[in-house]
Amino acid sequence: MATNTQVAVRILEGNTIEEPWRLLSIDKNLTSYNYGELFNDILDKKYDQFKLDSMKRCMKYHFKEAIAGSSLSLTENIIGDIDTDLVNVVDVFKMRFFSLRIEHDGSCPACRPDTSDQDRPNAFQVLMAAARADREANIPKVTDQPSNMKDRLRNELLTFLSEKGCVFPANCGTGANIFITRVCEMLYFLDGQYSKLELEIGGRQKVAEVFKRRFSQYNVPEKSKHRKRTLTNLSEEKLEQHAIAVREVVQSQVYLDRSPWAEVKVMILTVVSVVEQYCVALRARRVKNKSSRETHRSEVETRTHTTILPANRGRLHHGLIAVERQVEQAEPYTPVSIREYLPTCERRRVYELTEELRNSGLKVPEKCFHYVHHVGGNKTSLHFVWKGNDDDDDNTTMNLCLRVILKIENEAPVYERRITKQQFHKAFGFVADPVALRAIFSQLTGDNSAPVNLNAREIDERFLHAMLSEDAEIMVNLRHQSPDKTKDSFRPFFEATEKYLAEDIGVACQEHRHGEQLYLVKAVSLNDLHKRVKERVPEGTNIPSVKWLRYQFQPINPQANTAKYYRGALSIKMMVQKRQVRVSHVDAHYCAAAWRYMREMVIRHREITTLVSADDKHKIKVGEPSYPLAAAERGKQVIVGPNQVMAVGDHDFSKCTITPSVNFVIDIPSDINGSFYRGKVHIGFKDSIFEPSSPLRHAAELSEVLKTSGNASAGSVKEMRQHLQSEEGKRELHESLAFPVDLLKSQMCRLSLKENPFETFDPASEATIDAMWQSCLEVDDMLQRDDLTRKGVKNCEKLRSFLDHCCIEGHYTFQVRKCGSDSCDTCRPLRDVRSKEVQNLPFPVPAGDGHYRHFEDVYTTVTKENRPSAQTRTKGTRKAMPFSPSVQHARNSDVMVQCSDCDKWRLVFAKKKLQPTKKKQLEDILQDVEYTCGLLFDDINLPKGLDVYIKDHDCGDHIEKLYYSCGYEPICIRCGEYLEDVDDDGDTFPQCNDCTQDQGL
Repeated sequence: MATNTQVAVRILEGNTIEEPWRLLSIDKNLTSYNYGELFNDILDKKYDQFKLDSMKRCMKYHFKEAIAGSSLSLTENIIGDIDTDLVNVVDVFKMRFFSLRIEHDGSCPACRPDTSDQDRPNAFQVLMAAARADREANIPKVTDQPSNMKDRLRNELLTFLSEKGCVFPANCGTGANIFITRVCEMLYFLDGQYSKLELEIGGRQKVAEVFKRRFSQYNVPEKSKHRKRTLTNLSEEKLEQHAIAVREVVQSQVYLDRSPWAEVKVMILTVVSVVEQYCVALRARRVKNKSSRETHRSEVETRTHTTILPANRGRLHHGLIAVERQVEQAEPYTPVSIREYLPTCERRRVYELTEELRNSGLKVPEKCFHYVHHVGGNKTSLHFVWKGNDDDDDNTTMNLCLRVILKIENEAPVYERRITKQQFHKAFGFVADPVALRAIFSQLTGDNSAPVNLNAREIDERFLHAMLSEDAEIMVNLRHQSPDKTKDSFRPFFEATEKYLAEDIGVACQEHRHGEQLYLVKAVSLNDLHKRVKERVPEGTNIPSVKWLRYQFQPINPQANTAKYYRGALSIKMMVQKRQVRVSHVDAHYCAAAWRYMREMVIRHREITTLVSADDKHKIKVGEPSYPLAAAERGKQVIVGPNQVMAVGDHDFSKCTITPSVNFVIDIPSDINGSFYRGKVHIGFKDSIFEPSSPLRHAAELSEVLKTSGNASAGSVKEMRQHLQSEEGKRELHESLAFPVDLLKSQMCRLSLKENPFETFDPASEATIDAMWQSCLEVDDMLQRDDLTRKGVKNCEKLRSFLDHCCIEGHYTFQVRKCGSDSCDTCRPLRDVRSKEVQNLPFPVPAGDGHYRHFEDVYTTVTKENRPSAQTRTKGTRKAMPFSPSVQHARNSDVMVQCSDCDKWRLVFAKKKLQPTKKKQLEDILQDVEYTCGLLFDDINLPKGLDVYIKDHDCGDHIEKLYYSCGYEPICIRCGEYLEDVDDDGDTFPQCNDCTQDQGL
């Protein structure tokens, strides 16, 4: 096995090779061997490969540096000094070739050069050197530091010539600099104008692409400090000067005829030729304009600013055929917009055709007039032409032409819009159908021009249906329609819909039910109605889209503008549920930030996290057999059939209720921009009497969901429980509610969320709830199942220890998290070790700019709840009432509202005593209002004449003292809890024991 490392070494002095490459063997066992040691070993002749014959006679050499490379070319090298370790360079960088650079001591007398015999420079050498310097000064060179854009253009031109291999000869003289200067001046003047030159000369010659690409964007005024300067127009005089100057200098430089200069010469002369042709075109235009101004104009032309077109005796230009046809068909003195009938809308072509019209005229027997209406600004002028009557005298012709001009000026926007519409259709005609283009143009510009014919009008109306419904399928449906209703291809489907709705399958009534009795149909939604009818019709029946089915209904509001789109083929009306009145809560921003924190947290730990949204919906009332009642609440409307009448009872007469309990297992997206409204919906229906909602029941039902992903004398639920204590009574009630529960389950199973069908579950049994309660007793065996209030668990020390150790309580959040310690006596070990990575959900932290800090900035940090509603506002920041409230003002209304956040009662005041009808009206309105402290009646649209007020409260405010003066039930002034056996001494306000103790602390 080899013990030595093979390297190649050579020695250089400056650029002179003193010793060529030699192969050396370095002991592989060496741990350190620097360049200085290698150089000393070479001088000491330790390595026989170096003979040192070519080195100077003395040995006064100093080590300067070493260059290490991976090959002989040393393209990849590492420079090191005398202390650099060669062994590390070999092992780490795999370098095997080393060039040692040395330098000689100049003070060595043996090696000092002998200058006594050197020749001194003579006069001839001095003159030759001066001549060479003069020739080199005439050769153009790149400026190291260009001061302006012209210098940069000069450098770019010299670089381009160098890339082409063009080298200025030594005897070029001053002509080379003149050549470069003149070419640069011409290119700078033409910068950005090449397309204009080629367009004017008709494309007979083209400027080389390299001039457009490499020598552009140098003469740009907006990039200079003089930003107000604009790009000057191409002056004929200046163009001729540049063309003559460049052509002269090109012809005087002989070396331009040799290769590779010849190719560059042709390119430059092409630019000069284009410039010369453009000058000829400008000169011809100037002569033409001059002759036009000197041409005699009649009195009619002078006073009306029109031009009488000459009669065309030759061949008419093909682009003016449509204009001529339109003028012939029009009545005398009826203006025709030329641009509307030209085959192109390109600006240059329009100008050329207009000039052709002026010069050649039209083949119309009558006299024709041409008029130009200048719109102003950067808009293109409007050109009009009309024919006159040869029998009219000059005065009549003049008056009639002035009337035409007045009409053009008044209707100029109309002509302009028509031209714009035509250009829009020509530009985007390949993208969509004409009906879509007309609708787009009308929506964007507000164009209300009439359709060209009745067919276009009908098609536009149909397309408008599709736009308003945002459903492209309606366009397909409308193509099957016929103006004759008897030929409607969807008629069988609509007849099946009417038959389906006429079936007797249940009852419900709407809000304004007095005098109206209506059925509840099987269709729980519009999509469900469409699906059910589709299943009933024979195969092959034409099926309309859901949107088109809705347009067959009766309009919701006949006075609305959208009512004209409803056909009314079906006697059905689709109503929308009213929304509750809600005031903007002071904690709205805080809760939005907390919800975002929670979403980002579950996204971070989505592999071990399950996000569930659970809630009990509003109770469903169940009536007596054969005596249905109103199931829909106030503001809820349903799909109903025509001519259906059935008496229903008021919802106040209900004896039993069914509570829907919803658990939404959310599909956690991969990022915060994903939707949190996708997942599986689980719905259970519970008997409100013997299966009431409670935390234990919710926990037991959620656990099961996650494992699978009446009596006339009874007035209240409590009384009904007392009457149904026996097992027989419970069984009979359960059997009586089985049918409505099954009906509701079948309805829910037909619903879906994002194509994901709903699922139903059975309420938790008593055995499941008992098992969940046993788990709770493991936390504290002192817990009492029938008293789980704050006061009831006050003395449970183990529970309090558990809450302090594992729980974080906030106003809107409650967190339970194990500590993860195996030796903890309070909580059990973790089921999944990955849960150790999950930290507490932070409370929103203000950022100081009206927003809250990002989740990533506060996660893993300790935060405190600082919600805005916990901060009591000062009196000056609250809105004052228009009068000072008193006890009488409170008794005038005799109405109170309870805050849904703090559960405290707040008084409602009125200046005058409310009449029973007004009071009932107020109570009905408050039923639809979710009151929270801070809501004012200014936020609610109260009926006229109902003047009531409420103070601007915070949740931290105590109960109003006027409450106790009104003689209402005693409640704690601090928390609002009802109190019993309170001694009224007249000096203090009632307080509960908890608030009294907290106050003492």
